[in-house]
Amino acid sequence: MAKIDAYYRTENNAESAKAKLETLKVEKVLVERITEPSKSGVIEIMKNLFTVDDNETHDPQVLHVEVAEEDFEEAGKIVQESEGYISKE
Repeated sequence: MAKIDAYYRTENNAESAKAKLETLKVEKVLVERITEPSKSGVIEIMKNLFTVDDNETHDPQVLHVEVAEEDFEEAGKIVQESEGYISKE
């Protein structure tokens, strides 16, 4: 199993990705709100990914999932299609 941490602007996007990922061979799927970006080591991601216009709201979320090796590529596609960002760390 390979671990993925995917970051999203909204809970809707994260939950949508979660539902699609659950059709693959996955374990330990969890969506949670990012409350303190400095403690989770994602300050640069937050700056680049979650900068918003005045008219846009966001609720930063991280989706944690363990994916079977054979489904890893498909999982990456699902994350991207759901407007997520996979940290390279």
